[in-house]
Order: sequence, then structure tokens, then C-alpha cells
Amino acid sequence: MQRIRATPDEAPDETKLPAKAHELVPLGRPPIILDEPAADYRRLFADHVADLKPRGSIERQYVEASVANRWEELRLRRVKPQVFESKCVAVLAKILMGLVEQPPIDDEEELERIEEYQDQIEGYQPQLAERNVIPPGYSWAQKALAAVEAALEAKRQAARKAHVDALVREWHKRDPAAVERVNEILANAGMTIDSAVVARVAQDQDIQALDQAIRNYALAYNAALLDLARHRTTFKQVLEGPQQPQIEDVDYHEVPPSQSAA
Repeated sequence: MQRIRATPDEAPDETKLPAKAHELVPLGRPPIILDEPAADYRRLFADHVADLKPRGSIERQYVEASVANRWEELRLRRVKPQVFESKCVAVLAKILMGLVEQPPIDDEEELERIEEYQDQIEGYQPQLAERNVIPPGYSWAQKALAAVEAALEAKRQAARKAHVDALVREWHKRDPAAVERVNEILANAGMTIDSAVVARVAQDQDIQALDQAIRNYALAYNAALLDLARHRTTFKQVLEGPQQPQIEDVDYHEVPPSQSAA
């Protein structure tokens, strides 16, 4: 296996790094997924080798464990802003659906039909009052009226959603006019982006789970470094046995044999 060695006064030379990232980790493939640059992982590994200077395979494994956890943590920290922004867009769109004015739509035909069915139902009222029975056609007119009203409301909601989606899309692109318009709509309702959107997204279960995963990888990273330090201070002494003390700064001279010994 190819190993990386770096002296304290010498920065890791990338030209000396293994060409393949998996050669760095004897225990298996490093946690590189999709299009993540393997060179960045090798650089992170080389930096840790230069700083920690592992001696032997056991210490190297502790270093590799710390690097793997650090890499996973950095990935999640890199992904979190994208996830957060995506959820902000969805939350803002939902809020604006209840705040924006209804955009104009061509609803003359539906309104005429609604008026027609309302007139029919109203015409049945005298018969209902006199005979206390439901006249023929009354139930049909009620159902027809409800169907037209529902179709009109769906049409208006679709137009409102299309308007909101376009506004939020431009807001996400940070279009000045869209940003100003969104801030104005929220301000009229006594809200801001921070209070209405960011605060709500921060409580989202996916965001909280992502934060917890980041904390877990950070703890695992620190734990691997602590294990390395414990190995060097405790287990190394057990493995190597007691060390003979070295006496320094002492003058030595020969002691002649005693008379009795002669």
C-alpha cells in the first residue's frame, strides 16, 4: 500500500499522493459519492497525516476514521444551504397563496352559468314554501350550481398559484422587483422573511435531522482524535512495556574494587 509521509516543515505534495483515493484507506473505500472530487479527499487526508504524523497501522486507522467523519460532516454542511433554500421557497409560496390578490381571469362564462342556476333555484322557492315538497329540477339545479362554483374556484386557484409560483421563482433568483414585491406583501400582513419563512423552516424536521447528523459526525471526528491521543498515551505504554529511565547531566567515574573484594 502506498503511504503518505510529510515532515512538520514540509506541506503535503499532491504529486506524491496516490492517484486513486481508495489506496488511502486500507479498511475500504473512502466516503466519496457522486461527483465529489477525490483530490479534495486526498488533500484532506494528507493534511491530517502532516498534522498528526501517524506511526504504525493502528494510528493510521485512527487518522483515517477521523478524516472519513470530517468528510461526511463537510458534505452535509455543504448540502444544508441548498436544502434550506428549497424549503424556504416552498414555505413562502404557501404563505403568499393566502396573501396575494386574485389575478384577473376570464370567468364570464362561469359567472353567467352561476347566475342562471341561481335564478332557477330562486324560482323554485315559492313551490317549496307552498307545497313543502322538492319540485322536479330543484336538486339538479343545486348540483349544477355547486359544480360550476367548484370549477370557477379551481380556475381561480390555478391562476393564483401560477402567479405566486412565478413571483417566488423570481424572488429566489433575487430579482430586485420580485424581492421588493414579496417584502411588501409580507409587511402588509405584519411579517418578514425571517419571521414568516426562515423561523418556520428552521423547525422543519428534515432540517433538524440534518443538523443532528452534522453534530454526530463532528462528535465522531473528535472521538477518533481522542482515541488516537489515548492510544499514544496509554495503550502505547502497555504495548511497549515500562521504559528504562535515562539519566542525563551526570559525571561518571570508575570506582576501584574494594580491598575485601580483592
